[in-house]
Amino acid sequence: MFSEDTARGFATEFLNYACGRWTGGRSENDPVYRQVSEGRDVGAMQKAYSSCGDLAHWLLFRMGCRSPFINRNELSSWRVGQNISALVNATVAENPSETDRYAAGDVLIIWSQPDGTDAHVMAVLSHGAAMLTSAEYGQPGGAFRVHPWTKPGWIGQRKIHKVLRLMKVMQDAEANGKLVEPDYTTLPIAQAYAIAHAAVDS
Repeated sequence: MFSEDTARGFATEFLNYACGRWTGGRSENDPVYRQVSEGRDVGAMQKAYSSCGDLAHWLLFRMGCRSPFINRNELSSWRVGQNISALVNATVAENPSETDRYAAGDVLIIWSQPDGTDAHVMAVLSHGAAMLTSAEYGQPGGAFRVHPWTKPGWIGQRKIHKVLRLMKVMQDAEANGKLVEPDYTTLPIAQAYAIAHAAVDS
């Protein structure tokens, strides 16, 4: 398996690609957005379908994870209504702690409502002392967002419910024979080559 620095580098580039960091985001009609959401968020579904979990499953699949909780048509079959629950109930999902600091590729499930009636998934890009930058899918598409880190375990006014740490996900997949090479072909050739070359040199 790659070093943590290399894995985080891949995660960053995959998230940059999925959310169009250098092009101002991805609309729900963007071909990349449709690739990540596997064409489910189209037509009348655009008012009702929640794609936030698609980004996390897509990212982990691109990173080479083939663990059973991954919910993708391209892995086996997409399980309706299980995008978020598959992440929450994954054996690698953890409760947050007050000392947590997150890094590129970590997946957070947060409560969108204080009573826990609505959940949202975000993938971390970076985490500083006062701010957390995330990659997110949902209406009206995909984008990067900056959130205040108000207190341990909270992003703004929303509580972190579960955490999937990228390295733990990959280590667990490797231990169970469910880890393959990252999907270099998704990234622009120059980016993929640079990351893979760094992995060989390290």
